[in-house]
Amino acid sequence: MIFAFGGCALFASSYYVVQRTSQVPLFAGKLAWFTFWGWQLVILLAAISLPLGITSGKEYAELEWPIDLLITVVWVSYAIVFFGTIGTRKVSHIYVANWFFGAFILTVALLHWSTAPRFPSA
Repeated sequence: MIFAFGGCALFASSYYVVQRTSQVPLFAGKLAWFTFWGWQLVILLAAISLPLGITSGKEYAELEWPIDLLITVVWVSYAIVFFGTIGTRKVSHIYVANWFFGAFILTVALLHWSTAPRFPSA
């Protein structure tokens, strides 16, 4: 529930704020729609797989690799839309809220990468 509501709330609020403070529409609007529907698919797959016991068995990073891959694709798309919008802004400065959203995007990406399964070396 937290990832479903919280994730959607953060996507929506960051997209709204970055447009308003940058005075431009979202960069790659269709990609923004993909982030919305992709995240919905992630939540749906998690809601199905976790109760069925289909997990990788790691505490909070329990989703299986195909769902983790989808999370990665959605998150990279989210970063492209957000940072692309900042890159095309019409104002000279970047508002503090956007610095926080940008840090949040990078922090979650690093957290997700650090908990990703590693392949054994030869």
